[in-house]
Amino acid sequence: MPEPADASAPEPALRGAAKREARRAELLAAVPSWYSGTLHLIWIHLSTLGAIGGSLWALREPQLWEWALIPLFLLIANLFEWWVHKEPLHHPYPGLKLLYRRHAKRHHVFFTDAEMALRSPRELALLLFPPYMIPAMVILLSPVAVGLGALRWNLAWIFLASAFAYYLLYEWLHLLHHLPRESWWGRRALAARLRLHHWRHHDPKRMLAGNFNVSFPFADWLLRTTLPAEADAEGGSTPDSGAA
Repeated sequence: MPEPADASAPEPALRGAAKREARRAELLAAVPSWYSGTLHLIWIHLSTLGAIGGSLWALREPQLWEWALIPLFLLIANLFEWWVHKEPLHHPYPGLKLLYRRHAKRHHVFFTDAEMALRSPRELALLLFPPYMIPAMVILLSPVAVGLGALRWNLAWIFLASAFAYYLLYEWLHLLHHLPRESWWGRRALAARLRLHHWRHHDPKRMLAGNFNVSFPFADWLLRTTLPAEADAEGGSTPDSGAA
């Protein structure tokens, strides 16, 4: 005869929650003791706003058609965001494995569809891009800026201003997705809509399949990688109905 079930054994859901909390605690413990989420945010804003302001200050008599290139640059940034998220952030590309480890092995382990909300400023270390991303962007964008500058320097400065503005917008929106839904920002209708898109990507079973835009899901729509709402039932409630 089969042995009777152990009434003291925890339910599978409770065991899963305990494992998630253990993984979260382990990852958070690995954050350096000197880390400050507040200083991290200050650095992101000072550096990006400084880059944007410096680029705009360097403009010389910009023409209307030059300003009109901003939507094009932002569109390119949206497509680039989609590719970076889909490929090096979720696949160990040679030379870019640090990005993969930070995102797929830390961020997605710490924040799952079952627990998306940020609990403390210290957890920003597992959410925001590292501080060295700003100087890395300067190095990566410089060849493009120089190429545009060979045509017209105003194009280079507008390109740089657009790129850093998009990066700052990305960080804002990614933070918004992970704020508690009961917070003032978390209760906004736009926040809920964008958070749902990102929540579906944080389902471990679906994260490689779609919803790679963290900002605005235009490239996901264009390239047909938007995850269907019909699959939500497999993972339980949505983040705005009690799951996250």
